[in-house]
Amino acid sequence: MIHLQFELEKRLIQLDRGKQWQGTTLDLVKCFNLLARWPCKIAMQHCGLPADWAEFWFQSLMGSTRWWKVNDSLFQGGTSTTFAPEGDSWSVAACVAIATIWANSLTSDTIHPSAYADNWGWRAKSTPGNVHALRQTTHYTQSLRLRIDWNKTWTWTTDSRNKDQWKAQMKEVYPPEVDMLVVSTARELGVTLNYNKVHSRATQRERHEAALEQMRKARSEHLTLDTRARICAFAMSKALWGTETYVVGGELRSTMAKTLVLNKGNSNPYLACMVQSQHVVDPALFLVQASLVFGEQHIVLFTHVLAPIRRSNWLSNTLCKQTRCHLNLRF
Repeated sequence: MIHLQFELEKRLIQLDRGKQWQGTTLDLVKCFNLLARWPCKIAMQHCGLPADWAEFWFQSLMGSTRWWKVNDSLFQGGTSTTFAPEGDSWSVAACVAIATIWANSLTSDTIHPSAYADNWGWRAKSTPGNVHALRQTTHYTQSLRLRIDWNKTWTWTTDSRNKDQWKAQMKEVYPPEVDMLVVSTARELGVTLNYNKVHSRATQRERHEAALEQMRKARSEHLTLDTRARICAFAMSKALWGTETYVVGGELRSTMAKTLVLNKGNSNPYLACMVQSQHVVDPALFLVQASLVFGEQHIVLFTHVLAPIRRSNWLSNTLCKQTRCHLNLRF
């Protein structure tokens, strides 16, 4: 997901040169319950699974029996040709095989599909490519008797120019009874993706407010300082998760200090967060350290030259020590 956001950022910079990304993200309704076993068996064999293994999986499920639960009663429903047990590793392999066949059929110089279990999506360099991908995906899912959850499907573009014309072309491929959802930001697989230059902080604000409320609830004399500090540490890590690349404001420091030092309105929030407990640090230091580690990980990921630095931990240790000294001087 971070790599996809990086690609989106590059396209946003290159908009003046006519380069863009657009795409669609969709979800399959009860994917494991609707998996057709015969196509899954063929797909797994096509992906390299030995034929006798695929046949064994297929025959083991063909002998299974469905039962229907109505209130507190169970009724035998007979056998079926669809359904794979959700959570079973073989079912995941079957779902991956189906998604792999789909992705291979769409992949081209202008269309880049991606799939994670029942969460499918793609990005395209042009509207015809986006339309073609959606049309082919609809035909593919219908041939397998899979159903797209159109309420959890959204379309996006990095270029807002001629948006009405673009929407009209996309709506021609959508089912007539479906309202096409166009978004500028969305949460996919736990990561907030921004499709334009105005980044949304909605999910981060929600986590921030939830963390503040959790800290306030911990202001009880019945709780020890160690317990309150652990609660603050957990709330802070939740509030600042995923914020390594931008500045975060708010009342985190003062709220944490008032939770650690009860009934002391004039306490120094910096000192309270740094010296009251070994379980917490000042939110600014926490965020700086997290940003350094995040940056180091990406440097090592994209350049093999700095791999020895990562092994020695020189970069993070040195910069974190310098940052800690700088912040301590402010006290």
